[in-house]
Amino acid sequence: MDNVVLSDRNAANDYVAFYPVRTGLNYLDFEKIYSRFWTHDDPMAKWIHGSMKCAEALVPNSVPVEYITGIIVYNDTVKTRLELMGIRLQITVEGDMFF
Repeated sequence: MDNVVLSDRNAANDYVAFYPVRTGLNYLDFEKIYSRFWTHDDPMAKWIHGSMKCAEALVPNSVPVEYITGIIVYNDTVKTRLELMGIRLQITVEGDMFF
C-alpha cells in the first residue's frame, strides 16, 4: 500500500527509525521481532530487544479487511468473544506472543 511506513521498533521510542515500506523490510530484525523471549541479563539488551519486538507497520486511515488473514489472541476467552462477534478468520491462541 502506498504511504505505509515501517518502524524498526515501537514508533514512540526515542531511538526509532522509520522506513518506506518498499525498503523498510530490509532493516527489520525478524529474528528478534519473532523471538519468543526477550529477556537478557543485561537490562539495556532487554530494553532494546523489547522495543524491537514492537516494530510497527504504520498504515494511514485503516487496513483493508482483505489484508487481514488471521488473528492471534492471548487466551481462549478473547477467542470466544471474537467468534461470538461473528469473526470468521482463523483465530489462534498464543499467549506467549504478548508481554
